[in-house]
Amino acid sequence: MGIIQGIFAFTMISFRPKKFEEDLRLNFEEQMDKCDDPKDEIVKLANIGLQVVRQQPIIPATTQVLYLERNNNSILWSFLPKNMSALFLNENNIQYNSYYENPNLKVLSVRKCRNIESLISNLDRYKNLVDLDISSNNINFISGQNFSKLKSLQHLSISYNNLINITSDIVANLKNLRRLNLRGNRIAIISKSAFMTLKKLEKLDLADNHMIILVIRWLYNSRTKLS
Repeated sequence: MGIIQGIFAFTMISFRPKKFEEDLRLNFEEQMDKCDDPKDEIVKLANIGLQVVRQQPIIPATTQVLYLERNNNSILWSFLPKNMSALFLNENNIQYNSYYENPNLKVLSVRKCRNIESLISNLDRYKNLVDLDISSNNINFISGQNFSKLKSLQHLSISYNNLINITSDIVANLKNLRRLNLRGNRIAIISKSAFMTLKKLEKLDLADNHMIILVIRWLYNSRTKLS
């Protein structure tokens, strides 16, 4: 059983803030280290004021890791390479094309993006995702269907959004999930069975929400570390 802070009675657990996002970023970096084969390409186009990406030749088709962060412009998914293993689109305007397929994508980071709704609705297309960061996007609702096919997902950050209720089906199918970051939402209600199926969960961050005491039984039979 993992470290649990602030136990009251037998099922009452309170929590105090602890940084989680550094761990998630570190995991992204570890994924990047795996892309060191000479045939793999890392393309960095962050912070360059890039205009709308409309032409495929801008980004080589052999690109494995693509950084397009903080360009603050429209990124058209239909023109992105289709065999990438990692994609970083933080702080951009997403123009998502539902026909875009990428079976090899393992790392996706879309923090502080605009027009994120279509992408969220189509996350089940990326079945091999291992790391997913959709933090700081003003998301107020997530359906269990959004994550239903992400069976390989190990790290998920939905921090600093506007979620209020965590129902039993949102992460129920994420059987391989190890880290879940829900920090900084407006969560007041969590279903008693919300995390029951997450047998591999090691770290859960619920800090900076609207709960004072969390009543949850599954922690006593898990190794989860609660922040």
